[in-house]
Amino acid sequence: MPDPRSQVTKSICPGESVYGEKKISVENDGVKTEYRVWNPFRSKVCAGILGGVENIHIAPGMKVWACSTSPPRRWLTLSPARSL
Repeated sequence: MPDPRSQVTKSICPGESVYGEKKISVENDGVKTEYRVWNPFRSKVCAGILGGVENIHIAPGMKVWACSTSPPRRWLTLSPARSL
């Protein structure tokens, strides 16, 4: 089990791994849901949240599209994902 302070997001592609990130599966009433654990050393958004940023303008349940450059990843753009 990851640290209780860990940031997780619901996976829209269960079973798929992008960066070898840790995943958590939770079963509730027979329905299995997978979550991805964010690594603050690989995610500036996660590091900001854990570092105390108060408002990242992402509400619970909101879907976002994360777009980063190819290696070496130097920037990240987050935008609302209206069609996901």
